[in-house]
Amino acid sequence: MRKKYFFGALLLSCLLLSAGAAASDAVEGVDYGREVYIHPTGVLFMGWENTLVSALIGEDGTPYEFVSEGTFPYRINGVCISGDYLYLATEDGVYRVLLSESSQDVSTAQKVCEDSLSNGFSIYDGYLYYRYGYSLYRVSVEGGEKEQIIQDINDAEVTNRGIYCMEQSGRLSWLSFDGYESKRLCDAEEKSHMSVSNGVIYFWGEDEDEVGCYSIADDGFRQMEVEEDISTYCLWAAPDYLIYDDNDFEAVRRYDFSTGREERLSEIRSIPYKEEGYFYNGILYQGDSANGKLFYLDPVKDTRGAIELAQMMNGSQKQPDTQAQTDTQAQTPAASSETGYNIAEGIGYVAGDAASGLKTSHFELNMPADGNLNWGYDVISTESIRIYYQPAFDAGYGGTVVTIMAFDWGSNEYAEFPDWQMAGMSNDKKYVALFPTDMQVDPNNASQLEGYNALLNHVRKMNTENPDNPFVVLDY
Repeated sequence: MRKKYFFGALLLSCLLLSAGAAASDAVEGVDYGREVYIHPTGVLFMGWENTLVSALIGEDGTPYEFVSEGTFPYRINGVCISGDYLYLATEDGVYRVLLSESSQDVSTAQKVCEDSLSNGFSIYDGYLYYRYGYSLYRVSVEGGEKEQIIQDINDAEVTNRGIYCMEQSGRLSWLSFDGYESKRLCDAEEKSHMSVSNGVIYFWGEDEDEVGCYSIADDGFRQMEVEEDISTYCLWAAPDYLIYDDNDFEAVRRYDFSTGREERLSEIRSIPYKEEGYFYNGILYQGDSANGKLFYLDPVKDTRGAIELAQMMNGSQKQPDTQAQTDTQAQTPAASSETGYNIAEGIGYVAGDAASGLKTSHFELNMPADGNLNWGYDVISTESIRIYYQPAFDAGYGGTVVTIMAFDWGSNEYAEFPDWQMAGMSNDKKYVALFPTDMQVDPNNASQLEGYNALLNHVRKMNTENPDNPFVVLDY
């Protein structure tokens, strides 16, 4: 399919200047597509609705000289440059554009993947790898049929030694690129996500206050104790330190690898999910394309800044003075109030009681008052929360009864899922209940089946046309 678009000269400069360069956030030569992407030449790219935005990065890490590289027919969720191509993850699928043609008025954008990706993607050795739901797929960068590599995972990292997956059963495993070979490496918290730095995979260990550390080169595993319980989703590793959200999302902490000392950060109060962020020269950049914002965090100096893309798109911003930028950062409001939409904001129990239901700043999911349905939850991303039946989850069967996802009003991507219901609607979000289509409970355990079905029957009442809908929208 031919698509007309207009892209500027910074993309072409990346082609001319990147010969022999290795991506700064790549693991073993893998290129990452995320909401914000930074080329080794120091050019930042991110989507803003259907506009591709670029900026230069100053010596102190501050982005400046924002310009529009051009527009695309679809909303841009992720960006990557790999080899001679620009890759754009959009609401219509993943497209690639030959960089040498990007400065022309009309070029051909090739669609290589049909799925709309929100969890980022990786490119290595002619394949594009991505998570979709709880499965990992790959497709040729030339396009074609996708291949399912593994299912029932929470996270995956692609390296040139194979693929490392965090399985929902609670183990870190290695897979060959086609998925036909596998090896169990070590046990982990089943809900954990991963971060990789200097050839070491970091993840939530077997205890809530431990970080698992797996060395890819040495095939060695160890546990590292930290001071606070760790959030399973917000953990970033740099060469010299680790930063993590505590399990209550109340504070960000930095652990220094060389000294073992730990510090609670005061200015940085939240960190991005994996698909939103990009580490470059010690600065963690976070894109919020839906709200037109860019955040940049320095975990060593404990500073952060926020940029409104609409204010910077006139191209007049110059590289700031370092001291002036420090003053600006000191006056920036708390990141927790600026990071854009997060479905899990303020997450907890209704009236402080797990039996009463789940509550966030955006909605309540009420449970029956006449009994404990024995449920649990985990936060999948900034737009989705999973509810599961605890006994089936503990037994290794997943136990998922529903995933609640938030969609913008202009999106109908949920229509692609086989089993869904509209749970509720606010002024700017549609909350959709997605139900599993595979077995999530031990079919030979009568007690599990009874409890699971009771919980499933309750959450299936989430429907805007149901007068007994237990889902209540709070942010009209």
